[in-house]
Amino acid sequence: MFNKNRLEIAILVKNSFSLACFTGLAMFFGKWWIVLFALLFWTTLKEQDEVRKDGKEN
Repeated sequence: MFNKNRLEIAILVKNSFSLACFTGLAMFFGKWWIVLFALLFWTTLKEQDEVRKDGKEN
């Protein structure tokens, strides 16, 4: 449980940093669509019950 919380915090920090960097670039260059590149670096977690035993998603 403790490791899962640390992992969630690490992912939150990484996603926030990525979003902040791309927002800064968008403001610097004056192009709003640069922020959309942050989606390429976005990280999510999957819950255990979302993945079947054979490794495929439900």
